[in-house]
Amino acid sequence: MKNLHLVLILVLFSASAWSQDKIYKKGGEIVEAKITEVGTDEIKYRIFNDQSGPMYSLDKDRIIKVV
Repeated sequence: MKNLHLVLILVLFSASAWSQDKIYKKGGEIVEAKITEVGTDEIKYRIFNDQSGPMYSLDKDRIIKVV
């Protein structure tokens, strides 16, 4: 039974580690990203397919929603 719990915890952890966010920007663009920081005025993220690449920031007033 302990092994089953360990497996479930590992599966849930790995799923969250590889999750992606979708940023819906005003103007219709959708960015697939990994959000790294949420500030009071901006969101910092990396492009999901290039997570070792540069960090981008986007003002919150340019965003419709984040999923």
